[in-house]
Amino acid sequence: MVNPTGTANTNQKPGSTQNIKVDRKNRIIVWGGAYSTSDINTFKATANNLQRMYKARDGSKYNIFIREIKIYQDLIDLINRQPENSIKSLDIFTHGGQNHLWMVSVRESDTDNDRIKWSIYDLKWIRGLFKSANFGVSDLKKINFKGFMNDAKIEIQGCNTAEDPHDSNNLSAAFSRYLYNAGKIKSYVIGHTTQSNPRINGSSTKISEQSYMWMRRVVYRNGHLILDTKDKGFLDSKIK
Repeated sequence: MVNPTGTANTNQKPGSTQNIKVDRKNRIIVWGGAYSTSDINTFKATANNLQRMYKARDGSKYNIFIREIKIYQDLIDLINRQPENSIKSLDIFTHGGQNHLWMVSVRESDTDNDRIKWSIYDLKWIRGLFKSANFGVSDLKKINFKGFMNDAKIEIQGCNTAEDPHDSNNLSAAFSRYLYNAGKIKSYVIGHTTQSNPRINGSSTKISEQSYMWMRRVVYRNGHLILDTKDKGFLDSKIK
């Protein structure tokens, strides 16, 4: 939770302090929840890249916070701790599917002798062996949406959370409907229709350039599809 006030020394009187009110809103970037150490490192690096992109574009207009999430409850708790109308944007870097964010209770570094280090986790049917209680559409009711601003942007950077763009109950669409019903009528949610990857500049993409903001993405407001695009980068200017 961000404390909107603080104290600072002043030159009015030696040793004196006064309260300072900070009105800047917050951009929150979360990453984690994967089995693979490589995936975890990629999510973290790409989240850091996004933080730099926000700073380059917005300057000091917003506070920007990066937080690791390991299980779905971490995400819920983080959102629910925020003050009312304080979240300008939420970017989520974790594995995804049509109706879930995939998170696991067992991670590569936790296994004995790397005994399940091979690509078994890439098989969707086997994920159930390692998953904890994943964040699904039904978990949206656990979120206090009052923390979001009226025009908040949520971007789910993981795969397939809008795999069927016309399914109004996919995770991205449902998220946007909950926001709207909470009175955030200008808010919107961005999701990927395919498996996403951070190689935005192809095979030559540097780690410092990695971004999931490309490939086919769709945008929802109140559960309705309002944009379907393959444009790269931020989509803010394309959304009315």
